[in-house]
Amino acid sequence: MEQHVVFDTCADFEFGLNGVRQTDYFIYNADYKDGLVVYIPGFGGDLGEYAKAFCEKTAKQYQMAALTLNYFCIGSRPSAGAKVEVHNTEKAKVEQAFIQMGGTGEASIEALNALLMNSNNHIKLTGDLVPTKNEYQNFGLLAALDIINAIKDAAQRFNLSLDNVILVGSSYGGYLANLVTKLYPGLIKAVFDNSSWAQTNLAYVVGQEMGVPEFSYQVYPKVILDLNVRSPWTLTQGLPNTFGGGRKEIRGFSRSQLQSMVEQGGQDTFYVFYHAATDTIAPTQEKIDMANNMAELGFKHVLMNVVDESDVDGHFIKNLGHGMGMSMRKFFEVGYGFLQEINPDFKFNDQLKQAVFETSDLIYQFDLSADVVTGQVTTKNKFS
Repeated sequence: MEQHVVFDTCADFEFGLNGVRQTDYFIYNADYKDGLVVYIPGFGGDLGEYAKAFCEKTAKQYQMAALTLNYFCIGSRPSAGAKVEVHNTEKAKVEQAFIQMGGTGEASIEALNALLMNSNNHIKLTGDLVPTKNEYQNFGLLAALDIINAIKDAAQRFNLSLDNVILVGSSYGGYLANLVTKLYPGLIKAVFDNSSWAQTNLAYVVGQEMGVPEFSYQVYPKVILDLNVRSPWTLTQGLPNTFGGGRKEIRGFSRSQLQSMVEQGGQDTFYVFYHAATDTIAPTQEKIDMANNMAELGFKHVLMNVVDESDVDGHFIKNLGHGMGMSMRKFFEVGYGFLQEINPDFKFNDQLKQAVFETSDLIYQFDLSADVVTGQVTTKNKFS
């Protein structure tokens, strides 16, 4: 049975916003009290009905509650309902190309494409992706806190055990799953992660400033749009919204950040990583380094599976691209099999009231004691 819940979560504390936001989740079979599966969709194809179907079927098969949620800045691709807005500065580029191609009448992208169809040329334009909830790019932090707060809300609202919470996600969804275990060490029993980033991808935060799109969209056969979600961050130094240093570090999994997770009780979570050896979107070596550091620092169960040509079976592993063409239900089955085989001893750490992460220039603190987990960030004392 599906239930729709609106819940409170935290505001963007990095920009000094106070109070709470609200977002929502969908939960299935909440009468199963002994476990909770959280499906975390990524940027595109596994949103909406795919995520709901995964939860509904998984809940019935494994007799655990299952939920998926609309985390911050979800729906940031055209296939997921995002709007595309071409930059005003590109209008002159369209008009110029239209005239050069011999066009007459009103210059439009559609009309230009019609002219280009008879040539070997194409045109690239830049623009913005406007997510379905008109939010902005935060890359991970607020979304991970939304997931934590959804889990806390569901556990309290439906009397679910927090000793058996499993997160599953692909690409950005897998990255968010790992970030949840960082911000709240000892909350999650297991993570099944397909092809996630190990470090912050700047293209998603300041890509427009760098001239690097986070998503290219072929809007017409001869017209390609290079797009980025609107972002409040900048690389310009010395501003309140400068992105770098601690802003970047808190969103990544460097050795020092992983060490902080261990020191705060995060070593018991069970991790299953699958990653294509030739992944060109989420760097494979960074993921291998992350897994090796985790093992060396005392994380008890980290399974790193680097997939090569010999692993492509057309059933579970379909290709060596980003995500490997995996069925996420099959991936969950494989991950759950590993979990049952190893059967790690895990109990939710209800004694941890605050998680603290020091970075090169900032200190991030997360209050875990309240119903809604919130964060705060302060400048590090240079003389301490």
